Amino acid sequence: MHKQDKERTNISLYDGECKLDFILMYFKENPNQAYHGCLFGLCQAKVSGWVSNPVPVREESLRRLGMMPQTVHRYLPPGRARLT
Repeated sequence: MHKQDKERTNISLYDGECKLDFILMYFKENPNQAYHGCLFGLCQAKVSGWVSNPVPVREESLRRLGMMPQTVHRYLPPGRARLT
């Protein structure tokens, strides 16, 4: 293992299992970042940093597989007709 590959011991999500729990829970529950930080003992800025890398990877993977969710139409208040 190279020196740069070793995990730092002073990071907040210190093992692979904790990191996996963190990101899977974030993707599944889609919580407010401050709330998610409270669950894992992190500040909102740390949560933002931790999720900034896997989100684009997940989206690109889903796009390549043709599994990206359909985009929803812009919300129109009740009573307004949608132009087609």
